[in-house]
Amino acid sequence: MTGGLDEHRKAANALRPFFTEQLAKRGLKLLAINAWPTQQLFSLAPIKTIGDWKGKKIRVYGADSANTARALGAAPLSLGFGEVYTALEKKTVDGAITSATNAEPMKFFEVAKFINYWHIAGAGSEWFVVNQKALDGLPKDLQQVVMDALKEVRLEDKEWEDAAAWDTRAKQRCAELGMSVIEPGKDEIEKARKLARTGWDTWLTRTGADGKRGMDMAVKALGR
Repeated sequence: MTGGLDEHRKAANALRPFFTEQLAKRGLKLLAINAWPTQQLFSLAPIKTIGDWKGKKIRVYGADSANTARALGAAPLSLGFGEVYTALEKKTVDGAITSATNAEPMKFFEVAKFINYWHIAGAGSEWFVVNQKALDGLPKDLQQVVMDALKEVRLEDKEWEDAAAWDTRAKQRCAELGMSVIEPGKDEIEKARKLARTGWDTWLTRTGADGKRGMDMAVKALGR
């Protein structure tokens, strides 16, 4: 749904009341919304157009990335993160969805010569939470110390800033490490986004009314 960290944060901020409510049902207090960098596509050959996805065996993680790959014409394969390097090396997959930040530390640049910026996910949302009963069990002055510390270290803002910095640095490093950075055209990205919407309905079958409410809030925030 989101094409970058800026869009993802916009949606996350709109969903803050929803996240707060849902986590509270589980006895958790939301303290901050954090982010993991964008998810891109490592591949053995360039994937510049929707047509290039067709029939490709793509490593995915979880049902939603599998639905996205399938909607784009690929054959999704679920592999653990530790198996990605070997799968690319042995060409048992044509590509793998994961963060570009993994190119250098996991040495993916050795086995995949292309990084394709399809922005499979604009970011990965994470929550920093505390057990509400545990927090309530602290004296009021210590509760305030916790809240003041969060503000002092700018935890949430810094997490998003770091994610953006890691994303920018990763793209630069991919090129420096000899990978070809592929930027699909905006028209191709838009085609992909429309095709991938079929996965939304699949996701809603798992999440019901609450999922629909949250999705509507995100769609409205993004002007989709």
